Amino acid sequence: MREFELLSAIFAKNDRLGSEVVIPPGDDMGMVRLRSGAEILVGVDQVVEGRHFESGRYSWGRIGRKAVARSLSDVAAMSAKPIACTSTAILPAGFEDDDAKELAEGMRLCGEAFGCPLIGGDVASGEKGALVVCTVTVLAEPGGSGRVVTRSGGKVGDGVYVSGVLGGGWRTEHHLEFEPRIDFALKILDRLGDRLHAMIDISDGLGRDLDHIAACSGTGAEIEAARVPVRSGFGLAHAMGDGEDYELCFAVDEEADVPSELAGVPITRMGQLTALKGEKRTVVRNQDGGLSDASQMGWEHCG
Repeated sequence: MREFELLSAIFAKNDRLGSEVVIPPGDDMGMVRLRSGAEILVGVDQVVEGRHFESGRYSWGRIGRKAVARSLSDVAAMSAKPIACTSTAILPAGFEDDDAKELAEGMRLCGEAFGCPLIGGDVASGEKGALVVCTVTVLAEPGGSGRVVTRSGGKVGDGVYVSGVLGGGWRTEHHLEFEPRIDFALKILDRLGDRLHAMIDISDGLGRDLDHIAACSGTGAEIEAARVPVRSGFGLAHAMGDGEDYELCFAVDEEADVPSELAGVPITRMGQLTALKGEKRTVVRNQDGGLSDASQMGWEHCG
């Protein structure tokens, strides 16, 4: 099974959803309108031993922090404000009580730090030797503007920008220590308003995640290899495909005045959204002028 084949099958049923579903499956979070008229965003993510963290290498508190921070990064991608979160965990038989408490405390402290209290959950015991799986569901609301930013609002000619630097997220401890860009996301929306057209967090790699924006927006995308901000010690291939960076990639009206830094975070323009050209939807222009398909440069969670 490949992740995106499964997701495509799920998205194909979106037209069956009721009118109360404001944002259906296919974005970083879904959104529903309550009977009161209020709108609430819901998202879920998980960490799986051996897939999102190496067994026995890190403390359980750090792993608990990552579990919550991953979901908070999805909140940032929508320019939303977190409300609260819940968690479930599958722990192997014989898992130490102190380790379980440390895992839960790591989640609690991370949620507390970002105004997203852990308000409930469930734990179950797997077989001895089973992998640890920790799932976090997060609730959020639109920020002060009342607007959230989706993947689907990009327009041909938009500039493509990224926060921070990319590459080596999984190969270093960045994937455990990253700061979800919630404050940055709220401030960039406040700064740019309706000129901020689309956004996504980079968890699967720049190539694959930018391709999501292009696919949802009905555009192509082209980035300049020389403009991609690469983390020290890594190369372009790492920036394009490693994943686990948790920076924000966003599309902005070509006439917008985008700052070079906001909330202490550097901002880099890497390219633009384009009209669709042939079979390659998302490409990177190499320094020799050639184009490479970027759509599969990324991290696969399944298979």
